[in-house]
Amino acid sequence: MATILLSNLTVIENASAGTVIGTLSVDGGTENETFTFTLADSLSERFEIRLNTTTGLHELVVKTGGNTLFDFETAELKEFALSISATGDVGTVISDASFTISVTDNTAPTDISLSNASVIEHAAAGAEIGVLSAIDSDLNETFTFTLTDDAGGVSRSSTAGSW
Repeated sequence: MATILLSNLTVIENASAGTVIGTLSVDGGTENETFTFTLADSLSERFEIRLNTTTGLHELVVKTGGNTLFDFETAELKEFALSISATGDVGTVISDASFTISVTDNTAPTDISLSNASVIEHAAAGAEIGVLSAIDSDLNETFTFTLTDDAGGVSRSSTAGSW
């Protein structure tokens, strides 16, 4: 009997709509067989299965995001039990699968750091002042910095994080 596989079992806290959790596949199906996957529970307000038209793979994605649906600090919003069924176009028998999706903590950065706090007098336009970085306990995070006041001509350069 063939089995359903899911490539990842975690979703980040406060994930936005469209966040891909993982890719679905079937182990034990016939070569070149096409499968249709169905989310078989009441969690359809949080999750959906969609076909990625670029890769041709089925993905489990966040349907509606935000902290009201995925919150690491709230017990009932920290883990979700999903049942997924699949059918193949050549009749492979596939057992339904149960997966537990766990929410991972996503804490806000605790500080912002600038590598240099002074500017050389009469610095040329485009001179780099320093590099911004964020202090965050979460690993592999990407940050976006926004200059809210141009401070008399300071602007972001094309180099990520340089000012």
